[in-house]
Amino acid sequence: MTREPRARPIDVAPPEDTRRTWRLRSAAFLGIALGTAVLVAGVAIGTSRLPLGDALDGLLGRGDPLIITVVRELRLPRALLGLGVGAALAVAGVLMQAVFRNPLASPDLLGASSGASFGAILAFSFGLATSVPLTVPFFAVGGAMAVLLLVLWFSRETGRLDSAGLLLAGIALTSFISALNSALLATTLPYWDLSRALTTWLLGGLTDRTWQHVGLLAPGLVAGIAVAIACRRALDLMTQGDEVATALGVNVAQVRRLALVAAALLAGSAVAVSGLIGFVGLVVPHALRLVVGPTHGSLLPLAALWGACFLGAMDVGTRLIGRSVELPLGVITALVGAPLFAWLIARSRGRAS
Repeated sequence: MTREPRARPIDVAPPEDTRRTWRLRSAAFLGIALGTAVLVAGVAIGTSRLPLGDALDGLLGRGDPLIITVVRELRLPRALLGLGVGAALAVAGVLMQAVFRNPLASPDLLGASSGASFGAILAFSFGLATSVPLTVPFFAVGGAMAVLLLVLWFSRETGRLDSAGLLLAGIALTSFISALNSALLATTLPYWDLSRALTTWLLGGLTDRTWQHVGLLAPGLVAGIAVAIACRRALDLMTQGDEVATALGVNVAQVRRLALVAAALLAGSAVAVSGLIGFVGLVVPHALRLVVGPTHGSLLPLAALWGACFLGAMDVGTRLIGRSVELPLGVITALVGAPLFAWLIARSRGRAS
C-alpha cells in the first residue's frame, strides 16, 4: 500500500481583519507611549532645563519647592493644554471630513476659527483682555458658535441643508468674517500694545497659560468628543452617501447638525485658549485613515490620541528651537504640517493608482 505524499503547507497571508486589529493596537500603544513622553518632556523642557528626575519629583510633589511650583503651576498646565487642544482639533477635523465626505475638509471650513478670532478681537478691542483676561476665551467660543448658527440658519433659509449647501454658506460667511477681522485688526495698529497682544494671540501659542485655561477647554473637549463618539456609526453610514444612510434609518440632517455643533465646539474651545493653530485637523485624520481605515469607532479616539501627541510635540519643539524668542506655535504647526500633508496626499494618490 503506497502512502500518499504529504501536502506542503501553503503560506496564507493573515486576513485583513487580523492586520487591521494589529494596526489599531499598534497605533494605540505607540500613541499612548508618545503622549506620555511628550507630557514628561513638556514639564522638563522650558526656559531652564530640568533633569528628568527633578521634573518627575516636582510632578509628584517631592523635592525643591521652587521646582514643584514651576512644574505643577507653569509647565504642567501648558503641557496638558497642548495635548487637549491637539485632541480637540483632530477630532473636529474627523467630524468635518465625515460630514462633507472630503479628506481635505478642516475645522475652519464653516468659520469656527474665524468666528473665534472675531470674538477674541472684540474682547481685545473693548479692553476686556487686560482687565479680565478670561473674557477672551469666552468671547472666542461665543464667536465660533454664533458663526455656526448663522451657517445653519442660512442653509435652512435657502433650503440647502445638504453638505454642498453648508459648504457654500460656510465659505461665504468665513470670507465675510475674515474681512471683518482684518478691518478690526487694522483699527488697532495705532495702539502698539494692543496690536502686539492681538497679533501674538492670533499667531497661536500656549505661553503663560494656567489651570484656568485647562478648565475652560475641558468642558468643550469632553462634550465634543462624547457627541462625536455617539455619532460614530451614523457617520460611517453617511460616508456612503445621504441616500444610503437614510435608507438604513439614519436621520442625516440631525446627525449632520450634531456633528457640526460638536466640531464647532471643539474648534472654538481650542482656538479660545490657544489662538489660531492650523493643520492639526488636516494632517492627523488623513494620516490615520491611511493606517487604520475610515471606521469612526476607531478613528475618533485615535485621532484624539495622535492629535494630542502631534500638537504636544510641536509645543515642545517651539521651546527647543527658540532660545531667546519662542516661535509661535501656529507657525511651527504650519511649517511642519504643510509639507507633511502634501506628502500624505501624494502617498494616498500613489496607493489609489
